[in-house]
Amino acid sequence: MFSLTTRILVVDDSNIYREAMKQLLTELGYTQTVEADDGTTALEVLTDARQTIGLVISDWHMKQMSGMDLLLKVREDENLKKMPFLLVTTEDQMNEVLRRSPLASAITS
Repeated sequence: MFSLTTRILVVDDSNIYREAMKQLLTELGYTQTVEADDGTTALEVLTDARQTIGLVISDWHMKQMSGMDLLLKVREDENLKKMPFLLVTTEDQMNEVLRRSPLASAITS
């Protein structure tokens, strides 16, 4: 689905998890990653005309701006709304994920 040269934005407030995700992507053959330490920084990267991002992989739980808030802002932006976006979490209970999601009704209907 994605070319191995797709520029992927990895968003996580944990440097360890960002590095682990970037390492995994490298092992899968992806050669271009960009990183952001929270949703606010990620939004700046996404709206920077010099950056061409093809996929966002974002942690759900971050302090400055959560991954869910970032996703909602991306979907509201006319230029970004079709951006492929993968939201990841360490939550192990689907009910907890759905309970916290403002998109829960759309996901479950």
